[in-house]
This record gives sequence, structure tokens and C-alpha cells, in this order.
Amino acid sequence: MENMLKPHKGLLFAATTMFIAMILLITVAALTLPLWLSVYLKYLHTHRHTDFLALMWILFFSAIQAVGILINATVILLNVNKGKTFVRENYTKIRVMGYLSFGITLLFVSCIFVYLTPYTIVFVAGSAMAGVLLFIVADLLKQGIAIQEENDLTV
Repeated sequence: MENMLKPHKGLLFAATTMFIAMILLITVAALTLPLWLSVYLKYLHTHRHTDFLALMWILFFSAIQAVGILINATVILLNVNKGKTFVRENYTKIRVMGYLSFGITLLFVSCIFVYLTPYTIVFVAGSAMAGVLLFIVADLLKQGIAIQEENDLTV
């Protein structure tokens, strides 16, 4: 039964590699944000300098938070790979990921007032849902940690 609960090492390696690649991609995108955002906005019919600045800062701070989520997820994967699944560090990191997800939600709520598209509303709903799910997973993990600590005391 214990082998069934252990994650596949190849899958963990692939997920960790994917998260690291996403961290690098988002970092490069955030650093080149003024360039590609100005090109994107040139294709729109209306382009105001205030739209550009507001969108640039919203996307930049969202990228920072997304990188924070991915770094925490990578650390959790590395902990699971070491066999440290039900530990308080993972619980704390999942809660931090939830807060960062809600931070992205708030940034995109402010984006609605600057640049309203259907995608913005979908992104607000999606990031809010991700935040809620992360808090649910964190609470489940906290209960698992309590059960594990209780079982460790029972000999």
C-alpha cells in the first residue's frame, strides 16, 4: 500500500523541470514586458499612454507573484521527492501560493478598470478559484499532518 502512495520519480522530475522552465519564461517575459506590450497595444484601435503604464505594472507585478507561486510549487515537489509530503513547510508554502493567487486576482480586478476584455474577467475568476482551491488543499494537508503526527506518537 505504501508504494501506491509514492509519486513516480520521473513525473516529479518532469513537473519540476516544467516549473523551472516556466519560471525562466515568465522572468524573461516580465523583463521584456515594455517591448512586447507596446507592440501589442499598437495593433489596437485606441492606445493611451496611461493604458500602457497601467497594464505594464499590472502584468509585471502579476508575473512576480506567478514566479513566487512556481518557486513554492517547485520546493513542494522537491520535498515530496525527498519523501517529506506531510510537513508544515508544504502547508505554509501552499497557503502562500493561495495568497499570491488572490494577489493576482486583485491586480486583474484593477485591470478591469483599465483594459476590459472577456479574457480579463475569465482570468479574475480563474485566479480566484485557484486561490480558493489552494486554501482547501492547504487545510487538507494540515489535517493530514495532524493525523501523521498522531500516528507517529502511537507505537
